[in-house]
Amino acid sequence: MRKENSVWSTILKVLLVCIFLTITVTSITVFILLYPSSKDVIKVPDLVNKDRVSAIGILSRKRLGIKEVYRPHDTLPKDYVIAQNPLPGTEVKPKRRVEVTLSSGRSIIVVPNFCQLALSEVKENLCRMDSENYCGVQIKSISYANSSTIPPNHIISHTPISGTNLPKNTSISLVVSSGSNSPVFYMPDLVNTSITEAKKLLDEMGLNLEIKEEVAETVDQNIVINQSPLAGKKVSRGGTVTLTVSTYLSEGSTLPTEEEQTP
Repeated sequence: MRKENSVWSTILKVLLVCIFLTITVTSITVFILLYPSSKDVIKVPDLVNKDRVSAIGILSRKRLGIKEVYRPHDTLPKDYVIAQNPLPGTEVKPKRRVEVTLSSGRSIIVVPNFCQLALSEVKENLCRMDSENYCGVQIKSISYANSSTIPPNHIISHTPISGTNLPKNTSISLVVSSGSNSPVFYMPDLVNTSITEAKKLLDEMGLNLEIKEEVAETVDQNIVINQSPLAGKKVSRGGTVTLTVSTYLSEGSTLPTEEEQTP
């Protein structure tokens, strides 16, 4: 009987030792998986200028996650990495999320050349211009002018002129040919355009130009700040348009006071 009890006691001790060893090994394994040692670190790869798909693949192979944010960029195409955090070469733990800033496309557009195109074609092109270069171009105003060289309902000129860099969702003003026999057309909107562009447009429309200068400290120099006749008014070839153009104060000059302005 004593011998049998001794055997069971030995078996019980062996079982307890096995259970203890199993718990110990499991605990150590879990700790290692959840809390890697300081030697188990990963250097963050350089993702700048890479496309989104490539960046995700690189991080996945490195056992790193990704956090995406977007902002406009003037040179990098859409979905290309502009910046990242942490910086390349930074040592991090596995499963760390790397924040990448991706380009949402250009923040500016380049005005195309619409001259001599049909008005209907221009409208159609603007509706379909959802690419990075022309997204957001809209027609601000349409005016008509005589032309002996441009067919009716075709573009004579436009402001801003082609090649101009502008913010997205900007607008352009079109001057459309009404043929060679129409003496009356509608005045375009020239406010906020440069006097050079305005003069060129008025010359093409056969209108005379009178310029007045006015000090405007918040507007760039030589920008049209007022016009007469106003946009949309009927004007005739040979008529005179008065444009008020911004200018700066000369050195040592001051703006007149209200008392000085009162006659």
